[in-house]
Amino acid sequence: MTMQTAAAIKTGKTTFSSQRNAVFRFSVTPETIWIEQQKTKQQWQCTVSSVHDFALKSTRIPHDVVMEYLAMSLDRSEAIRRGDVEVDLLSIGGRRMRLKLSLNFSIAGKAWKPEYQFNLEPIPVTETQMLRAELLETEEMLGLLYAIVPAWVLNSDDPSISRHERAMQVVALKGATFWLQLCTLTKSAMEDPEMHVKTVTKWSVSAVRNSCGAAAQYWSVLTHKAVEAFSTVGQFLSEQCAENA
Repeated sequence: MTMQTAAAIKTGKTTFSSQRNAVFRFSVTPETIWIEQQKTKQQWQCTVSSVHDFALKSTRIPHDVVMEYLAMSLDRSEAIRRGDVEVDLLSIGGRRMRLKLSLNFSIAGKAWKPEYQFNLEPIPVTETQMLRAELLETEEMLGLLYAIVPAWVLNSDDPSISRHERAMQVVALKGATFWLQLCTLTKSAMEDPEMHVKTVTKWSVSAVRNSCGAAAQYWSVLTHKAVEAFSTVGQFLSEQCAENA
């Protein structure tokens, strides 16, 4: 992963109206814009020495103010960002992307909409960088799993723990097991140059996703008492409890 090392104004995840069903990571510094498609790990970057070079019309808005607005808009959800600021990501061919930023101001009752277009160049991504991105994503999934299943830190032999909490522990510990397997496979990939890194990580990342999904479904059962979900997920967790009894 080639995210900038300079102090960033903002980093995070975002979506764009023109890129449906896709989630992007972003990093905005005073002089760079970096974007990564979370699923494909494709990356793009734009060096911004002066925002005035990217303005459709000449404006006097300071460089730092525009970059702050850009960072703020990327950090907002699509629904919230509508109004005073708009941002979108468009494909312009040759694997290049264009980030469009529109600012909406009202001065003395008159609308003013300065616009900027930042052309993002593709960044070559090595297998090692892709592996690091996969590891980061897996760590985030595991963190989400632990947030959903807080009971995993408790002593499974404690008689005060309910059956539901014990079942949740099993799901969380499964997630930890998948993470250890991922680390082991990663080590093997590094030691064996003939082993393809993407192949090594594919199963482990998928397994952690499935573990997070199972935990999320079961949490929904506990909070919303969904009978339909309970019949499926409850049976799965009961089997896991029986195996670990």
